[in-house]
Amino acid sequence: GRAADDVGDARDLVDDLDEGLPPHVEAGDDRLDPLDRAEAERGFDAALLAHLLEILVRQELAVIGGGPGGLYFSILTKKADPRHSITVFERNRPDDTFGFGVVFSDETLGKFQERDPESYRSITEEFAYWGAIDVKVRGETIRSDGHGFCGLERKTLLGLLQNRARELGVEVLFQTEVADVVWNDDTHRWTVTTNRGDRLVTRFVAIAGGV
Repeated sequence: GRAADDVGDARDLVDDLDEGLPPHVEAGDDRLDPLDRAEAERGFDAALLAHLLEILVRQELAVIGGGPGGLYFSILTKKADPRHSITVFERNRPDDTFGFGVVFSDETLGKFQERDPESYRSITEEFAYWGAIDVKVRGETIRSDGHGFCGLERKTLLGLLQNRARELGVEVLFQTEVADVVWNDDTHRWTVTTNRGDRLVTRFVAIAGGV
């Protein structure tokens, strides 16, 4: 199809660009700028060249698993380049969860702030914070202080990350179970099918099943 042809043309263009020819030479020189030479040889116009280069830059990703790991991976990947197309498949409902709460250390919170200040602010607005740990042994309380932890309900964390992912343009599909993932050697793409009949052709697949 058209998408497969475009990908093939884009790869051919990359081969042309990788030959190491001088980037700028006089018109008519047989050492033409690789872009100009590729355009001349293949009859590409500027719009098509731009389209093919966009294909090389833009990535399609399918993320299997919409827990905290899959959602946060999607958030950071989308932030790295908003042109990436990311779809998250989650077999449960948005507010389904297993376990009670999630605890983060000060060090982890610092990483959250560094990587995505927006979700960090949302998390810190909802958490409970403590620095001391009490250990009770035979009626005696031993306190260890200065640790720095925060905790919040797992369901709350999921909701915050779901909202942030959608805000960035990530598509999150709930109650959708992946039925099959097949690699195509010709197009160099994965085909992901689901129990709902969805069919997504994607370049990368990330497994975030929580194992």
